[in-house]
Amino acid sequence: MNTLTINLTMPPSPLPLKSRHVAVVGAGASGLVAARELRREGHSVVVFERGDEIGGTWVYTPRTEPDPLGLDLNRPIVHTSLYSSLRTNLPREVMGFVDFPFVTRPGEDRDPRRFPGHREVLMYLKDFAIEFGVEEMVRFETEVVKVRISENGKWKVRSKRSRPFCNENNDNYNDDDMDKINDETYDAVVVCNGHYTEPRIAEIPGINLWPGKQMHSHNYRVPEPFRDQVVIVIGSSASAVDICRDIAAVAKEVHVASRSAVDETYTKLHGYDNLWFHSMIDSAREDGTVVFRNGKVVLADVIMHCTGYKYHFPFLDTNGIVTVDDNRLGPLYKHVFPPALAPCLSFVGIPWKIVPFPLCEFQSKWIAGALSGRITLPSQKEMMEDVKALYATLEASGIPKRYTHLVGDSQFEYNNWLAAQCGCQGTEKWRKQMYLAAFENKHLRPETYRDEWDDQHLVVIVIGSSSSAVDICRDVAAVAKEVHVASRSVADETYRKQDGYDNLWFHSMIDSAREDGTVDFRNGKVVLADVIMHCTGYCSFDFSSSFGLGVASVLLSYIRRHSERYKYHFPFLDTNGIVTVDDNRLGPLYKHIVPFPLCELQSKWIAGVLSGRTTLPSQKEMMEEVKAFYATLEASGIPKRYTHLVGESQFEYNNWLAAQCGCQGTEKWRKQMYLAASENRHLRPETYRDEWDDLLTRVDQGAI
Repeated sequence: MNTLTINLTMPPSPLPLKSRHVAVVGAGASGLVAARELRREGHSVVVFERGDEIGGTWVYTPRTEPDPLGLDLNRPIVHTSLYSSLRTNLPREVMGFVDFPFVTRPGEDRDPRRFPGHREVLMYLKDFAIEFGVEEMVRFETEVVKVRISENGKWKVRSKRSRPFCNENNDNYNDDDMDKINDETYDAVVVCNGHYTEPRIAEIPGINLWPGKQMHSHNYRVPEPFRDQVVIVIGSSASAVDICRDIAAVAKEVHVASRSAVDETYTKLHGYDNLWFHSMIDSAREDGTVVFRNGKVVLADVIMHCTGYKYHFPFLDTNGIVTVDDNRLGPLYKHVFPPALAPCLSFVGIPWKIVPFPLCEFQSKWIAGALSGRITLPSQKEMMEDVKALYATLEASGIPKRYTHLVGDSQFEYNNWLAAQCGCQGTEKWRKQMYLAAFENKHLRPETYRDEWDDQHLVVIVIGSSSSAVDICRDVAAVAKEVHVASRSVADETYRKQDGYDNLWFHSMIDSAREDGTVDFRNGKVVLADVIMHCTGYCSFDFSSSFGLGVASVLLSYIRRHSERYKYHFPFLDTNGIVTVDDNRLGPLYKHIVPFPLCELQSKWIAGVLSGRTTLPSQKEMMEEVKAFYATLEASGIPKRYTHLVGESQFEYNNWLAAQCGCQGTEKWRKQMYLAASENRHLRPETYRDEWDDLLTRVDQGAI
């Protein structure tokens, strides 16, 4: 809907970068990723969260508010709008943050489905918080009651202790322990309080005299209270689609009214004998009946408003600079910055009908960079002109103000614009394709789209011959149509099918990839592939133009579960160029100072050297040995990237380390068992992990 011009040449700001003290309001998904990006950029961050755990709207509770419509401004607030049966309407792969994929994780309490339940999303956000240390920045049970700008340009943040409701009936709600006020000053404020708490209610002529019960979906949890009742659901969004079906399982009748349907609409939903779709309600009557624009009249017990939410910032005081008018929050430059207050006031997650987590991630990167000075925003005048141009475009198109932040299909263009400002990669091609495929699948199979996904047609190429490639190709073969393994270390004519599989082949290395989606191998074979997975030290993915309806979730899960991060990478280390990484050679290093026993012996050596108990050779002597080692490798034609490949000489290396430390070296049994396992793996590649008894006996008898 909104047109963006991507400026790929926006110049970075000059160093040094500024470090700001930033308040983040809310510890839901947007607040968590904002906090991470702000700290990555070098800012000091405090996150205010009124609840007692992270997750925001993804924290489910059976509790509801005492006012079912949510109109009482003084009502105790329940933040979440989740209902018990909610499952995501997007694939988990699409939902995840860019650098923290939403993969399946082991555990009885985890939900491995592609469209998981709400608790799995909360667990994912908690995993994110743990991975990036975000929770340590959060002040729980702390409600922001006032944010205002001071005369010196700083931001005053007033907060108080909050407390969750005492029981499901909310009848012990009190604020006796919430009188303590805390006033603090910050350089900037990032608002991440979500927009699924303040209900919007449909306007219905005669509703004030209608005697039935009204409620908003914000307070819907389970269908049982509607058993044997006649329920009218207003709305056509995701929540209305789910809830009408949920209630239909127990209700006498369910009638769905939609503003977007033509007046004559009246259809029974296929597969249900008690669920009808109508045009919008025309009026409600004192006798309990409801009249639809299609002329139908229904005697109803309940009207449920699945009619969306209002942007609501009761704590924010900007002296009228930022306002909400018919659900237009503004003025906001690109839905983030108020021009007059940028960059020190910003909002994350305002757009809707989007994939929220990646969009919030890009917005947060932009905010963090603008606050540090690494990214330069346009002038206040230029930003304001951009906002006015957007408003004029919407008005000329007859689009109401309340749809200002409806981004929809233009979200990918918007994300790419944000990424260009930040100097990072935009939306991955596969993510957009999978999003569109999910949308199409939902349209074709509204009842079953979450559980029916056509991805077993995929043809996958795995590059590599390491342990990860060996494991992954077999794992993927369980779900893919075909798997082809390409290896640099085999002869060019190699081509064979793996025993025990009817869809797994081994090839020589890839010769070339073509624009039509085909891949040529050195053995002359040609394969039309959907995915190329690099098990080549750092796992990555290439998706061809023949992507189709999706990619198996198991593939993306490997980004974190199976990818072996083999590039040496020390972004924090500044040695003025003394230590460098060149073609994955970290050096110069004396004796590789680089699993477990080796690291243990290295650590003993380091500790002894630091204490003075162990004496190193002189700097000159160590440097001469390093140079001699490099010369030996070069003379043998061994590339730099294999400098730290120790292999079977690890035992000799360990024994050398042990001699320096004056301790015992590698035990004989450990070396024997290592060699036996290597042999067993070669002999039984499919079962070596589970067939050990005879191997251990051979070790005990000294046969190996």
